[in-house]
Amino acid sequence: MRQTRWRGLAATLLLLTVNGGVAAGAPPIVIDDFTSAVNTIFITDTNVGVFVPGTSTTATDMGLADVIGGSRELTVSAENTPGFIVGLDNVIVGAVPLVGFLDYSSTAAADGNAVLRYDGGGAGLNVSLAPATGIRLVTLDADLAAVPIQVTLTLVDQAAHSVSVSRTVFLAGITSQIDFPFADFPGVDLGAVFSIEVAIDPNTSGAADLRLDRIETYIAALNPAPLLSRRMLMVLVAALLLCGLRRPLIGVAHKLAGT
Repeated sequence: MRQTRWRGLAATLLLLTVNGGVAAGAPPIVIDDFTSAVNTIFITDTNVGVFVPGTSTTATDMGLADVIGGSRELTVSAENTPGFIVGLDNVIVGAVPLVGFLDYSSTAAADGNAVLRYDGGGAGLNVSLAPATGIRLVTLDADLAAVPIQVTLTLVDQAAHSVSVSRTVFLAGITSQIDFPFADFPGVDLGAVFSIEVAIDPNTSGAADLRLDRIETYIAALNPAPLLSRRMLMVLVAALLLCGLRRPLIGVAHKLAGT
């Protein structure tokens, strides 16, 4: 019985070792990794661009495999900014599929913003995000002129319940992630989400440049305590296996010695 128990424990630890340790939970749901685009692609000084203050433009892509619901709607706006020169100033935003990020660029006198909307092309996502802890924006790379940046996430469910939550990025450079826990969206049915909207509003001074790597769900760690490394798990498995085999090996040695 003891030998069976040791072998069972060793087998369990071996499985954990092969799988890289304790399971980290379900993989994230990718909302957008910006690896495909047609109408929402970034083209310097061209697309998706606003060239007149106080106006906006919207571009939509359908049938995108890397986007939740298959569609990405991008709206770019420029504020009525003093000093904006038509023909010189602009706000350009778009996906860069070759490297997989969203690029936001504005000239010195252009204060603007961008809104990404995911709603299955208007039909609604009708997707469950319930297993996740929240939504994460990964790697916001911003220059000094862009900060502070206000990022607002809006969730709407199939019953039209809507909640918006804002975060502010104060530091230039790379902010590894911006988290929006679902606990901050009371009243939204996470089992039936109709649309996801992300609004990015850089500093009003203009000349803002920033990049967003991807948008995805995340699951918070169930056990924040340090875990054994793969090497330590292997050592522990070997020790348990040796303990389990020690008694049979001793019995064989006694038989060979005739004792």
